[in-house]
Parts: sequence; C-alpha cells; structure tokens
Amino acid sequence: MTPYLLNTTLGKQNNPGDRNLHKGQNTVERLVKAYKRESQRQKGLIQKAKVCEAKLLFIVSAVSKLLHDERFRALLRAESLDTMPRYLSSKLDLKPAEAS
Repeated sequence: MTPYLLNTTLGKQNNPGDRNLHKGQNTVERLVKAYKRESQRQKGLIQKAKVCEAKLLFIVSAVSKLLHDERFRALLRAESLDTMPRYLSSKLDLKPAEAS
C-alpha cells in the first residue's frame, strides 16, 4: 500500500492545508463566549449549593426540635434508631449522651 492509501483508510487527512485552518480561532470573541459559558455554569452550581444548604438547614432544625421531645427519643431507642451520623450530631450541638 502507498502511504496515502494507508492514511485515508485510517481516517487521517493527508492535506497539509487543513492543519492551518484551526490556527487563529482562539479569538477574543471565542474567549468571551467561553468565559460567559463558564460563569453561567458556576452560577448554576452556586444556586444548587444554596438549595442544598437550605434543605440541610431545614432538616437540622426539624431533627433538633424532634430530639428535644423525650417521647420521640424513647421511640427511637425502642426501634434501635438511637444513633446518628457524627456530622448531623455536630450540627445539632447535642451532648454526647443525647447523640447516642
């Protein structure tokens, strides 16, 4: 086989002019578009983080109120659900005896 046929069968372009087409495409406009896209992506991530934080605060508040009820804590102990993740316990500012 000739080198040209080998290159075309592998899907490579054998036209040296094609390599220079992509030079100079990193123009100011492309960089501005990329910057805007990235800033929009990051704004979306910030919104998602704010929603997650609000949900976490709600859960922590609800669990805190429930754990102040002795009957609820007795129910948790009766069902062997009297332990909780350390992270949640630290957010609730419980004494060690209340957390376990």
